[in-house]
Amino acid sequence: MIHSRPMVPVQHQAARTLGVLLRRQPLTEAKLRFAWRAAVGDRIDRATTVRLSPGGTLTVRADEDGWGRAIRAARRLIAARLRDILGPGHVKRITVKTEGDAHAFRRHHQRRPAADRQVPRSA
Repeated sequence: MIHSRPMVPVQHQAARTLGVLLRRQPLTEAKLRFAWRAAVGDRIDRATTVRLSPGGTLTVRADEDGWGRAIRAARRLIAARLRDILGPGHVKRITVKTEGDAHAFRRHHQRRPAADRQVPRSA
């Protein structure tokens, strides 16, 4: 009887192999962008920009709300792929921001005219 290991998709094996090579190098912006593209693919990469804080928070800015929702839904998978490529400890948290988030924030925090504001009554 022949026993074989389960098949591993090429892109997953490539990420692991790249991870072994890349972990030996210092973390740079170019390395982060490369790891991001390898983790999410070309389409999401083109629709996003990423920045890693010194504390390990990866902030992802998506061009459209749809991309933001897709990234939020796949956050755990993306984090695991980034760990495979960059090594553990670099990306501790992923936050996603979109243009829609900025518009909603501005709408919520706009100053209302004085006539619309609630004024507390004295007892």
